[in-house]
Order: sequence, then C-alpha cells, then structure tokens
Amino acid sequence: MKYLTQNKGTILIAALAATTIFLAISGGMLTLAITEQKLYARKAAQIQALHIAEAGVNYYRWHLSHAENDFYDGTGNDPDGVPPNGPYEHAFVSPDGNLKGYFSLEITPPESGSTITTIKSTGWTEEFPQIRRAIEVRYGIPSFATYSVLVNSNVRFGSGTVLYGHLHSNGGIRFDGVAHGLVSSSVLCYDDPDTTYSDPCERPGVWTSQSDPNTVFLGGTSYPIPAVDFTGITADLANLKTAAQNNGFYLSYKNKGYHIVFSGSTFNVYEIKSLTPSGWTSIDGSHWDYTSYDIQQETLINSNIPLPNNGIIFVEANVWVDGVVDGRVTVASGRLPENPNNYTGIRIFHDLVCQDHDGSDVIGLIAQNNVLVTYYSENNLEIEAAILAQNGRFIRPYYYYFDGYNGPYNLRNTITITGSLSMKERYGLHWCCPHSGYWNRNINYNSNLVYSPPPSFPTTGEYAFISWEEK
Repeated sequence: MKYLTQNKGTILIAALAATTIFLAISGGMLTLAITEQKLYARKAAQIQALHIAEAGVNYYRWHLSHAENDFYDGTGNDPDGVPPNGPYEHAFVSPDGNLKGYFSLEITPPESGSTITTIKSTGWTEEFPQIRRAIEVRYGIPSFATYSVLVNSNVRFGSGTVLYGHLHSNGGIRFDGVAHGLVSSSVLCYDDPDTTYSDPCERPGVWTSQSDPNTVFLGGTSYPIPAVDFTGITADLANLKTAAQNNGFYLSYKNKGYHIVFSGSTFNVYEIKSLTPSGWTSIDGSHWDYTSYDIQQETLINSNIPLPNNGIIFVEANVWVDGVVDGRVTVASGRLPENPNNYTGIRIFHDLVCQDHDGSDVIGLIAQNNVLVTYYSENNLEIEAAILAQNGRFIRPYYYYFDGYNGPYNLRNTITITGSLSMKERYGLHWCCPHSGYWNRNINYNSNLVYSPPPSFPTTGEYAFISWEEK
C-alpha cells in the first residue's frame, strides 16, 4: 500500500499528457481543416472570378449585337478619356437574385480600318474581392473579303484558273481549274446554262467537267449551305457619297468619266474626253455591241491630291483606276439616285497594287455595276484589292472582233488578283471561241482583309470570336 501511495499521481500525469497530446493533434487537425477550407474557398473564388469575368465578356458581346458601334457601355463617354474606354463596373447576380460578385470592363474600339474590338473583363466575388481574374477577348465583324470569291448567281471557272481561299456562290458552280480552298454553293443542284440540257437539276451544286475531281477540289466542296445575303449593299453607296463629301474626296458626274492614278500617298485625277473606237464586244457572251471601255483622250484636272482622311473616294461616273497605293483607300463608283439605266462602274487596264503587302496598305473597289478589265489591259496584269460589283460582275468582256478584226489585244497572258472578288452576276475573264481574255487566271486570298478591310467596305453579319487570353 505504501507503493501505491507514493505513485498515486502517476496516472494523473499520464492522463494530462495524453490529453495534451490529443488536444494538440486535434488543434492541429482543426487548424489544418480550417486552412484547407480557406484554401478551398479561395480556390473556388478564383474559379468563380474567372466565370464572372467571362460573364462580363458575354454581356458586352450581347451589347454589341444590339449596338454595334457603342464602345462606351451605353454611357456615351469614357471616364478618363484615354483608351481603353472604361472601366465600367457591373454587379453579377445569380439567377435566384443573390449578389455573387462584380465584373469590370475595359473596351478598346476598332482602330481605323479595322473591325476588331478588344474586351478586357476583370471578375471577382463578393466574398473575396481581392481575388481577381482578368481575360481579354477580341471580336471582329468579317467583311465580304472573308471570301476569295463570292458570287450571287451561277458561275463557271475555266481550266486556266488557280484559286486560293474560299469560293462561294448562291447559285451553282462549275469549276475546271484548281481550287486550293473550299468551294461551296447554296444550291443542291441547278440547270447549268453552259450545257445543252434543260433539266432544272441537271448538275450538282458544285461540279467539274474534269475526269478526276480530286485534282480540282483540293480544299473540298460543300453544298447546299445557307446563302450569303447580298441585300442592303446598295445602301452603302449613299453613305459612301456622304462620307466622301464630308471628309473624303468626291467627283461629280461627267459623261465619259474619270481616270484616277495613284502614286503612293497621293493621286492624280484626269477627266476622260473620248474613248477608243471598238469592235464587237459582249459582257455576257450573247449580246453584242460596239461599246468601248478604253481611254483615247484625257485631261489632267487635279494632281498630287493626298489620300483623304477617311479613305473614301466617291465618283458619280465611270472611273478608270490604276497605280500604287501607300495607305488605305476605297474607290466607289455610283450614280444616285439608283437607276439601272444609269449604273456606273470601274475600269482597270494597268496594274493596281499596294506599296506594302503586310495589311497596312489596302485598296477597295466598289462599283454600282461592273468592274471591267478593258481591251488594252496589260499582258500580265496585277490587281491587289477587295472588289465588289454590287449589281454586276467582275469581267473582261468578250472581244470577238475589235475595230473590224480579231485584234492583237483580244488574248492576254496572265491576270493575278490578290484580295477578294464579290459580285452579283457571273464572273468571266476568258472566252471561247475564238479565244479572248486571259489564258491564266490566278486568284489569291488575302487574310488581312477579313477584319481589316478597306474603308467602309461592307461587312457580313455580327461580331465573331477571334481570340481569348487570360491577362
């Protein structure tokens, strides 16, 4: 009993030690659990902040779809007056009405000559306002230059054609050259006007007369797909005329028309006094007349004109265009108010190119009717432009006889087009028989024109996604 008495506190000490250890471990585990819970909450806040930032981008894309040119979030101004516009802060509320966080928007409007809008959205939660995630998204409205060639009717491309980029027609396509890009049509089948059949569905929407289609359609085919809407393009001419009169360059109606020659950042204007005599000429291969499209005599009326500030040159008459452009310019030809009997067009016979080929220099040609390559055109002609013939076609007319005989300029060697061709009616640069036009037709796609088209060049729909980046 004496032994037990002397050691009766040992159990108490052991119990206290065990309790201390248990409490220490429990405390540590509790601290760890709390820490992990906080880490989890912060991690969740980081994820939620990113989702909220994306919600901000989606909101502003919706805003642009309803107000295409509002880059001030409906406020009408920029708080600090320095790009980017903003910040514009919005509460982010869950579907059940609870406040979850906020997003702040900074909007960078398109630069001159571009349709690309940059949206930077920063998001954070109500619980962790110090945890923020930011993303930057770029949207742009594609122009008609999205397509290498865009046609609103049945069309045929002969065996001397080499095409890069997307070719689309709202009608049927016969393609006998080499297409390195997609060839698409909006019809399942059609009656080809160049064949002897009269079946309304004799040919598929896209086809070739060559024996092996695999050597023709290197980029594949697709048909039928939705049609491209050409309506509303004519309204652009009135806007272009106003823009040219306000801050561009405007030429009023003249019976014979004008000749514009670009020389870098300036250009000269000539008034056409007379046109060369012509022989049998046809735009569609069936209706023949003696219409001439070449200059015989002209007079210089204005020289060394700087490219206009807004890049718009509007000519209310036929206009011949050539030269080298250093800058961004659109030449539009149209006679208003609209009357099909008075439609005007654009003529090309010498090279029309950009000084630089990195997208900084661009040329747009918008014709009320046809864009024509004339009889006395270069043997090897180069055109670097986005071209739109809104009521007509891009064409070198069929010169069957010229000035009473089959002239030496009837048949040319090579035409190279870099940019895009958009037209309402059928394209044509080579005819048979006898042969007239260009033996070789090279059409090259210029991706720089898709979101940075020539000034006031028509666009094709709503904003499209370009890039996403976390900042």
